[in-house]
Amino acid sequence: MARYYHVDVFTDVAYTGNSLAVFADPPPLDSGQMLRITQELRHFETIFVTTLTEPDTVRARVFDLFGELDFAGHPVLGAAGVLHELRGSGTNCAWTFELPARTVQVTTRLGDGNLVGVIDQGRPELITPAAPLEPGPIAQSLGLAVADLDPELPPQPGHRRRRGDRGRHRHAAHAARRRPGVTGFRTFGPAGIRGTVSRPSASTAGTGRQPPASKK
Repeated sequence: MARYYHVDVFTDVAYTGNSLAVFADPPPLDSGQMLRITQELRHFETIFVTTLTEPDTVRARVFDLFGELDFAGHPVLGAAGVLHELRGSGTNCAWTFELPARTVQVTTRLGDGNLVGVIDQGRPELITPAAPLEPGPIAQSLGLAVADLDPELPPQPGHRRRRGDRGRHRHAAHAARRRPGVTGFRTFGPAGIRGTVSRPSASTAGTGRQPPASKK
């Protein structure tokens, strides 16, 4: 049997937002088992984290319903929240997540009932297009006029954070950990969202068979 945690991020209401399952130090599982567990739970993504000998360092593998992802931000933030909860002490924690795509740093902070997680993936990596991008369609897709765009800042493509992509950004979020009594979040500026959280709910799942799906 393996314990997992049902976590929400990017939401102010429990059982909404981006849900995921977090497995902290599960028994040995191969890739096929991890994928089948993820498909059975039917979350957006599931993350499996294993603590390493280095302090506050984990190796993480993320799966969606179709396969393994080299990197995904919201499962990392949710897992960091669970690790903070499992530590059981301290208001500020720093974590190192080793993922297939790269290693990232995550900080978590608990204060006034709020758990804030911040993942720092470094500076964005821009791509040089083969030909200049036409600003008209881009502006239109954003509901803007071409005159709204700064001519000194031409459109520039960048990678997304999926399967081998190397796009990076910095953002903050909350893990709305499952328990009755979760209260609303409040915005605290451009760095991200802060919110009151409650303890995650823990469930058990068989390691040799598919676990039961979480009830919503």
